[in-house]
Amino acid sequence: MNRAVLSAALIGLLSLPASGAEKVYKHDQFPEDIATAAQQISGIPLATQPGFAQNEAFGQLYTPDPADYPVRITAIEMFLAGPPEMASGGEANAMIEIWPHDAGSAEPNSAEPLYSASTADLYNPQTGDFGMPLVGNSAFVIQFDWQTEDHPPEITEGAFSIIVRYTDAPQDLSDEWGTYQCTQVPEFGLCGCQQVGTIHDQATTSDANIFHIIYPPGNCSGSPSAWLFIEDIGVTGDLIMRARAEVASCTPDCEGRECGDNGCGGSCGLCEVGYHCDDGHCVPDTGCTNDDDCEDGYHCDDGQCVPDCVPDCDGKDCGDDGCGGSCGDCQAGYYCADGSCTECTCDGKECGNDGCGHSCGLCSAGYHCEDGQCVEDCDPDCTGKDCGDDGCGGSCGTCNTGYHCEHGECVEDCVPDCAGKDCGPDGCGGTCGSCDTNETCEDGVCVLVIPAPHIYGISPDFGYEDSATDVSITGNSFQSAAAVRLGATTLKAIRVESSQLITATVPPDMAAGSYMLIVTNPDGQTDSLDDAFEVRIREPDSRGCGCSSGAPGQAWLLLVGLGIALALRERR
Repeated sequence: MNRAVLSAALIGLLSLPASGAEKVYKHDQFPEDIATAAQQISGIPLATQPGFAQNEAFGQLYTPDPADYPVRITAIEMFLAGPPEMASGGEANAMIEIWPHDAGSAEPNSAEPLYSASTADLYNPQTGDFGMPLVGNSAFVIQFDWQTEDHPPEITEGAFSIIVRYTDAPQDLSDEWGTYQCTQVPEFGLCGCQQVGTIHDQATTSDANIFHIIYPPGNCSGSPSAWLFIEDIGVTGDLIMRARAEVASCTPDCEGRECGDNGCGGSCGLCEVGYHCDDGHCVPDTGCTNDDDCEDGYHCDDGQCVPDCVPDCDGKDCGDDGCGGSCGDCQAGYYCADGSCTECTCDGKECGNDGCGHSCGLCSAGYHCEDGQCVEDCDPDCTGKDCGDDGCGGSCGTCNTGYHCEHGECVEDCVPDCAGKDCGPDGCGGTCGSCDTNETCEDGVCVLVIPAPHIYGISPDFGYEDSATDVSITGNSFQSAAAVRLGATTLKAIRVESSQLITATVPPDMAAGSYMLIVTNPDGQTDSLDDAFEVRIREPDSRGCGCSSGAPGQAWLLLVGLGIALALRERR
């Protein structure tokens, strides 16, 4: 089985090539750094709608800005919740999928994903082996190495989604039905166990969070199924899921700055304790005359920079402290409502969730869930919009030629520019052409790539110090007039028979020992093979007959075919 050699880690650091700008596509409220976000996630509601049946899935939809293309996804990051563990443990394997999408639709615009990889096939740098199942209450990072062939394709247009699809079939669940993490309610389409769930932040981004679940309700066979936005089935909050990417739209600029924004959403550096960033420079915290002297999140009070926000948990047992922190967590079977722990219930609700991530039911086609009740779709809304979707499948208008619709406004199209270019980007997400396989694109021009020589072996791989030895060297990419040496000694009678074969003569009188073989092409590219040839001292014939079974220096014939060399010495 071919396994995706991807690096997965509970908390990982991401290293990007210098050729593009870094951008994080996300919809949650937490910092872009996943390690920092993981530290701040406390008291956030758990929602485990997807995954009750094998092959159900959840994910998020992202729409790059036109100037971002091409987009190279360099990492997928997420934070997963862990309900009370089952007897089989709090982890599960899944498929990580990337789908092409049209913005505003939960349904992908392709029958197959652009890319998929199983967590069972991920390379785990912590264990040095394959296999990285999803683990509850953990940040999860998958990094793609764009220096290898195993990575998602480059995205040059349209929206895309990141989907997590659970693949582990439930084990023996006879003792688990009715517990917090296992449900068997066929009339609602629920029948399975969710060992790893999703963490939500406090707000919901419309048309961004996606479920792929059994639908309509009442069928637990896994078919039929449907792609839905989570707000359509009563689940609130954004999934903690990000796509970290290299994009073409921005070049960080930190010239003359030691702190603050780099112009691309990143940082030019952090100030030491006791200092804050002011216009790109670290200045002492002590002393301020107005709020402009203080960094974001602080204001000037009596000559000192003080926090804008003071946590407040008076009368609260749980929930937000007003400053992004938590006033406490609720026990299993309860959820936080207005600072108090409230028992999970569906009383009076025909849809939505019970507050603990379980469903109170799904609405029929043509209806959606609002405040626990199924209400009929849909009131068109074109307020402040000149074009695009009206929210009910209709249109708020179309744009003139040369313009396209973005977020309800008509925006001028990008004009591709390929003047003087045979390859590379056209400035609008497209390309000016591609190069042959033996060429690379440099500044819009295809440049021939001349491969370096590569040595397979030498035959024979030994000779005697008192005589010359004819040898054959096999490999590839040998050029005419290539130089051949054993250590510091240049061989005699060198002939480049082809790009795969060189014949030459090892001169006599070389000192006994093992020598490195070195082939250097006229363009300076070289390759070597350690301990490739041994010069031996001929032992005297004890019989004194002067006879020998073979003449030293005899030429050997080396057969090479289809890249397979016979009697070759292995590289060491």
